[in-house]
Amino acid sequence: MIETIWIIVPNLIASYMVMVNKAFYANMIYCFCYLLLIWHNYNSGDSSQMIYFTILEIMSIVGVFLYIYQTGRTVGINVKKKEQQQVAKIR
Repeated sequence: MIETIWIIVPNLIASYMVMVNKAFYANMIYCFCYLLLIWHNYNSGDSSQMIYFTILEIMSIVGVFLYIYQTGRTVGINVKKKEQQQVAKIR
């Protein structure tokens, strides 16, 4: 019973995050949730579900890294614009 609660609750929270349009936070939660589901299916011997959740795990990790990369790139662009504006003001 406790094992199923620990599997269900994080997935419900991540589903709520998707519903309120917070995909980054949902992917962060899914990175943890899918590991639980992979472990559960590995122990039960269900290889097809284990492969399915492994693919979803990879997709959630890639989503987190792409978001971090895109945000860092956006911040870098904004910093360069501010530096150019400051140089233009000095001249």
